[in-house]
Amino acid sequence: MKTTSQSPSRSFALPLVCASIFVLTFVVAWILPAWTTSEQRTPELGYFGPPITDTSEAIALARSVRGLTIQRYDHEMALLHHFEVTYDDARGWIIPSHHGYPADGGDRVGRAAGSVLGIERHPEARVSSDPRDHAALGVLNPDDEHAPFGAPRGRRVTLTGADGAVILDLIIGNRVDDRSGWRYLRLAHDDAVYQAQIEPDLSTHFTDYVEQDLLKVARNQVSGVVLDPHRVDLQAGNVMTPPTLQLNRQGGSSLWTSPQAPAGHSVDADAMRKLLDGITRVRLQGVRPLQPLTMQRMQRFGFFTDDGATIYGYEGGIQIQARSGLRYSLYFGERAPDDGLALTAGLEEEAASMQESTPGSNRFMIVLVDYDEQHDRVLGDRLENLREEAEDAGETEALDQQLADLRAQRIEEMEAQRDQERDKFLQFFYVISGSVFDSLNPDHDSLFVAAEAEEVEARGSDPEQLGE
Repeated sequence: MKTTSQSPSRSFALPLVCASIFVLTFVVAWILPAWTTSEQRTPELGYFGPPITDTSEAIALARSVRGLTIQRYDHEMALLHHFEVTYDDARGWIIPSHHGYPADGGDRVGRAAGSVLGIERHPEARVSSDPRDHAALGVLNPDDEHAPFGAPRGRRVTLTGADGAVILDLIIGNRVDDRSGWRYLRLAHDDAVYQAQIEPDLSTHFTDYVEQDLLKVARNQVSGVVLDPHRVDLQAGNVMTPPTLQLNRQGGSSLWTSPQAPAGHSVDADAMRKLLDGITRVRLQGVRPLQPLTMQRMQRFGFFTDDGATIYGYEGGIQIQARSGLRYSLYFGERAPDDGLALTAGLEEEAASMQESTPGSNRFMIVLVDYDEQHDRVLGDRLENLREEAEDAGETEALDQQLADLRAQRIEEMEAQRDQERDKFLQFFYVISGSVFDSLNPDHDSLFVAAEAEEVEARGSDPEQLGE
């Protein structure tokens, strides 16, 4: 095997600058930073992928990328990990390797692609052109079915354009000894291996590419909670429905009450804070396609319906009423795997049943959304403010019509938001962490403490009841 320790004479600032440019120009929301260079390129200098010699070329290349694929081989599981993000004209960025889930988690796609574009390929840095050296250098193709058992394989990153044309198809191998930030690289369809300076930012973690906050409801926006401890007994073919527990916030204060509070007891403020913490920590861990929603599919993930419309979770549910009037109904099903592709997307069908037969502590969840004008406290505040402003100004002649118009506009806006969120949530079963599930399922008795006599006397019932 031919090796070299000669350091290339060129500056390697360009790839890093190009990576920065690519990140911030990858989609419209990513802003292009200033980038200039006065360095003249020598004719013999090459690149891994298209050459980038000035700002206009960097911008054009950035805007042409419409697909990112990262492959790596897991020797422990004997499994090829395939992670893919593509741009769909109708849906925007999606993750085909995870059931087409929206890739709405920020600039991760641009960071990954930008970290491998504009890498200089110096002729004097070529190490070998013999494919027999690929295993030792860690640049075997990760999907090479003929690779020697246990031989290290490289990570393969592929960038494609709008027409599917390949922009870059690179295999990243081992680190170069005694050269920080250097690795062995080769193009996927070329046997020649080079040393090159590269700092790849190639995350294949699903949660790095998505918006993890599913509900986007802050703790001070929660106006009511209903804990529904129902359980499903499939063997008996029925649903056990213990009484629900209703908790209501008093206006905009931190005081909570419950019509089910035992005599002489009040809602424990500390316990309520923990419950609200759980609501704000409903973070996405993985997904499975919800459709087609058949009874067999529902039961596989831990859900049941006895009338085709009402959904029950094997482990109950919770309703979260927001001040906006939106109500999120969360239903909890079977346990889900704890890590890897089994957690985030499930494995291929033949492997999924085997992997998911030993579930972890996470939970599958279904989310339903509704809107109730009667619990829209934002609308109530706006109507009250409009009324007060009109009365103070002595302009009440057209007040009723103004109130009606404001109400109609608000309802139209919130029903449109409800429909949008409903369409989104009804596409997937979601996976949440076991710790969040536990925090959303407290023992009902733990939510109450003995109240002082004066507190019991002062405490009133909240006329705003969920579901009324």
